[in-house]
Amino acid sequence: MDILEETIAGLREYFDKCLGRILLYRFERPQYQTMHEFWNQPDSKHKSAVDTYGAEHLARLLVTLPELIAQTNMDQQSVNRLREELVKFTAWFSRHVTAYFVSEYETPGSDYTEKARGA
Repeated sequence: MDILEETIAGLREYFDKCLGRILLYRFERPQYQTMHEFWNQPDSKHKSAVDTYGAEHLARLLVTLPELIAQTNMDQQSVNRLREELVKFTAWFSRHVTAYFVSEYETPGSDYTEKARGA
């Protein structure tokens, strides 16, 4: 259980750190900037990226995670153990796709589209 909790905590940390820099498409970044300001407000119920963004963005992290892990200074035994846990999580995640992925996506308005193109 300790290893699972540590793995989940690490995923949360990577998600929060990577979302704005490498997980979002350029088109999504203006929204991220708006949300980042919102998270810093004292009365906000959402305090971070992991509280706001969903499974689609987590899937992007899982795809890039092997490259990110390769850049750490973790010893080989720890890397192997982490990979085992991530394989288990990814298998579980893939079995529950319909519960976590949205079935219909919103089309952004023209104001947002124009702002995103100018960014």
